[in-house]
Amino acid sequence: DYIFCELKDKYGIYDVFNPSFCILDNIIYITLRGFSDKSNHNQSWLVKITNGKVSEVLNLSILLYNLIYDKVADPKVFVANGKVFLTFNTGWSETYNKIYLCEINNGIKSIFECKFRSRQRIEKNWAFFFKGGGIFALYSLSKFVILEGKYDYLNKVINFDVVIHEINYKAFAGLTI
Repeated sequence: DYIFCELKDKYGIYDVFNPSFCILDNIIYITLRGFSDKSNHNQSWLVKITNGKVSEVLNLSILLYNLIYDKVADPKVFVANGKVFLTFNTGWSETYNKIYLCEINNGIKSIFECKFRSRQRIEKNWAFFFKGGGIFALYSLSKFVILEGKYDYLNKVINFDVVIHEINYKAFAGLTI
């Protein structure tokens, strides 16, 4: 609770929701959405906690908008391969929203748009993971689907295709994500 009090008192962030967190090297990374004294609509935030105190607060809505020129919704953080990653989508859209992935250790590294040709109109919450040097995403549980990605570094895109579906899910049996 003290962290949320500090966010409100020191940074003007309140009514927070949709949190995610991970820990790497004794630093807690929290993403959340919330309102700010400086805005009348919710924004996305990254909060770093070091030694039990808020050490950094980044307004992802502003920072990432300046890099991708689109809104930031549903930010999630996770640790993989000894690094902290951020994934987010661009929220509701009349056409198609977008999903992004980037590394956030010591600043935001290259941001990749994640594409899947058989996607739904609105996509959210892919569970990314790395295995054997490749990048994958758990796409669906109701019809078990895992996607495998191929980096296009020139265009800053990761193109995903189905690699596992419910018929052959045993290939990944025992995998811990």
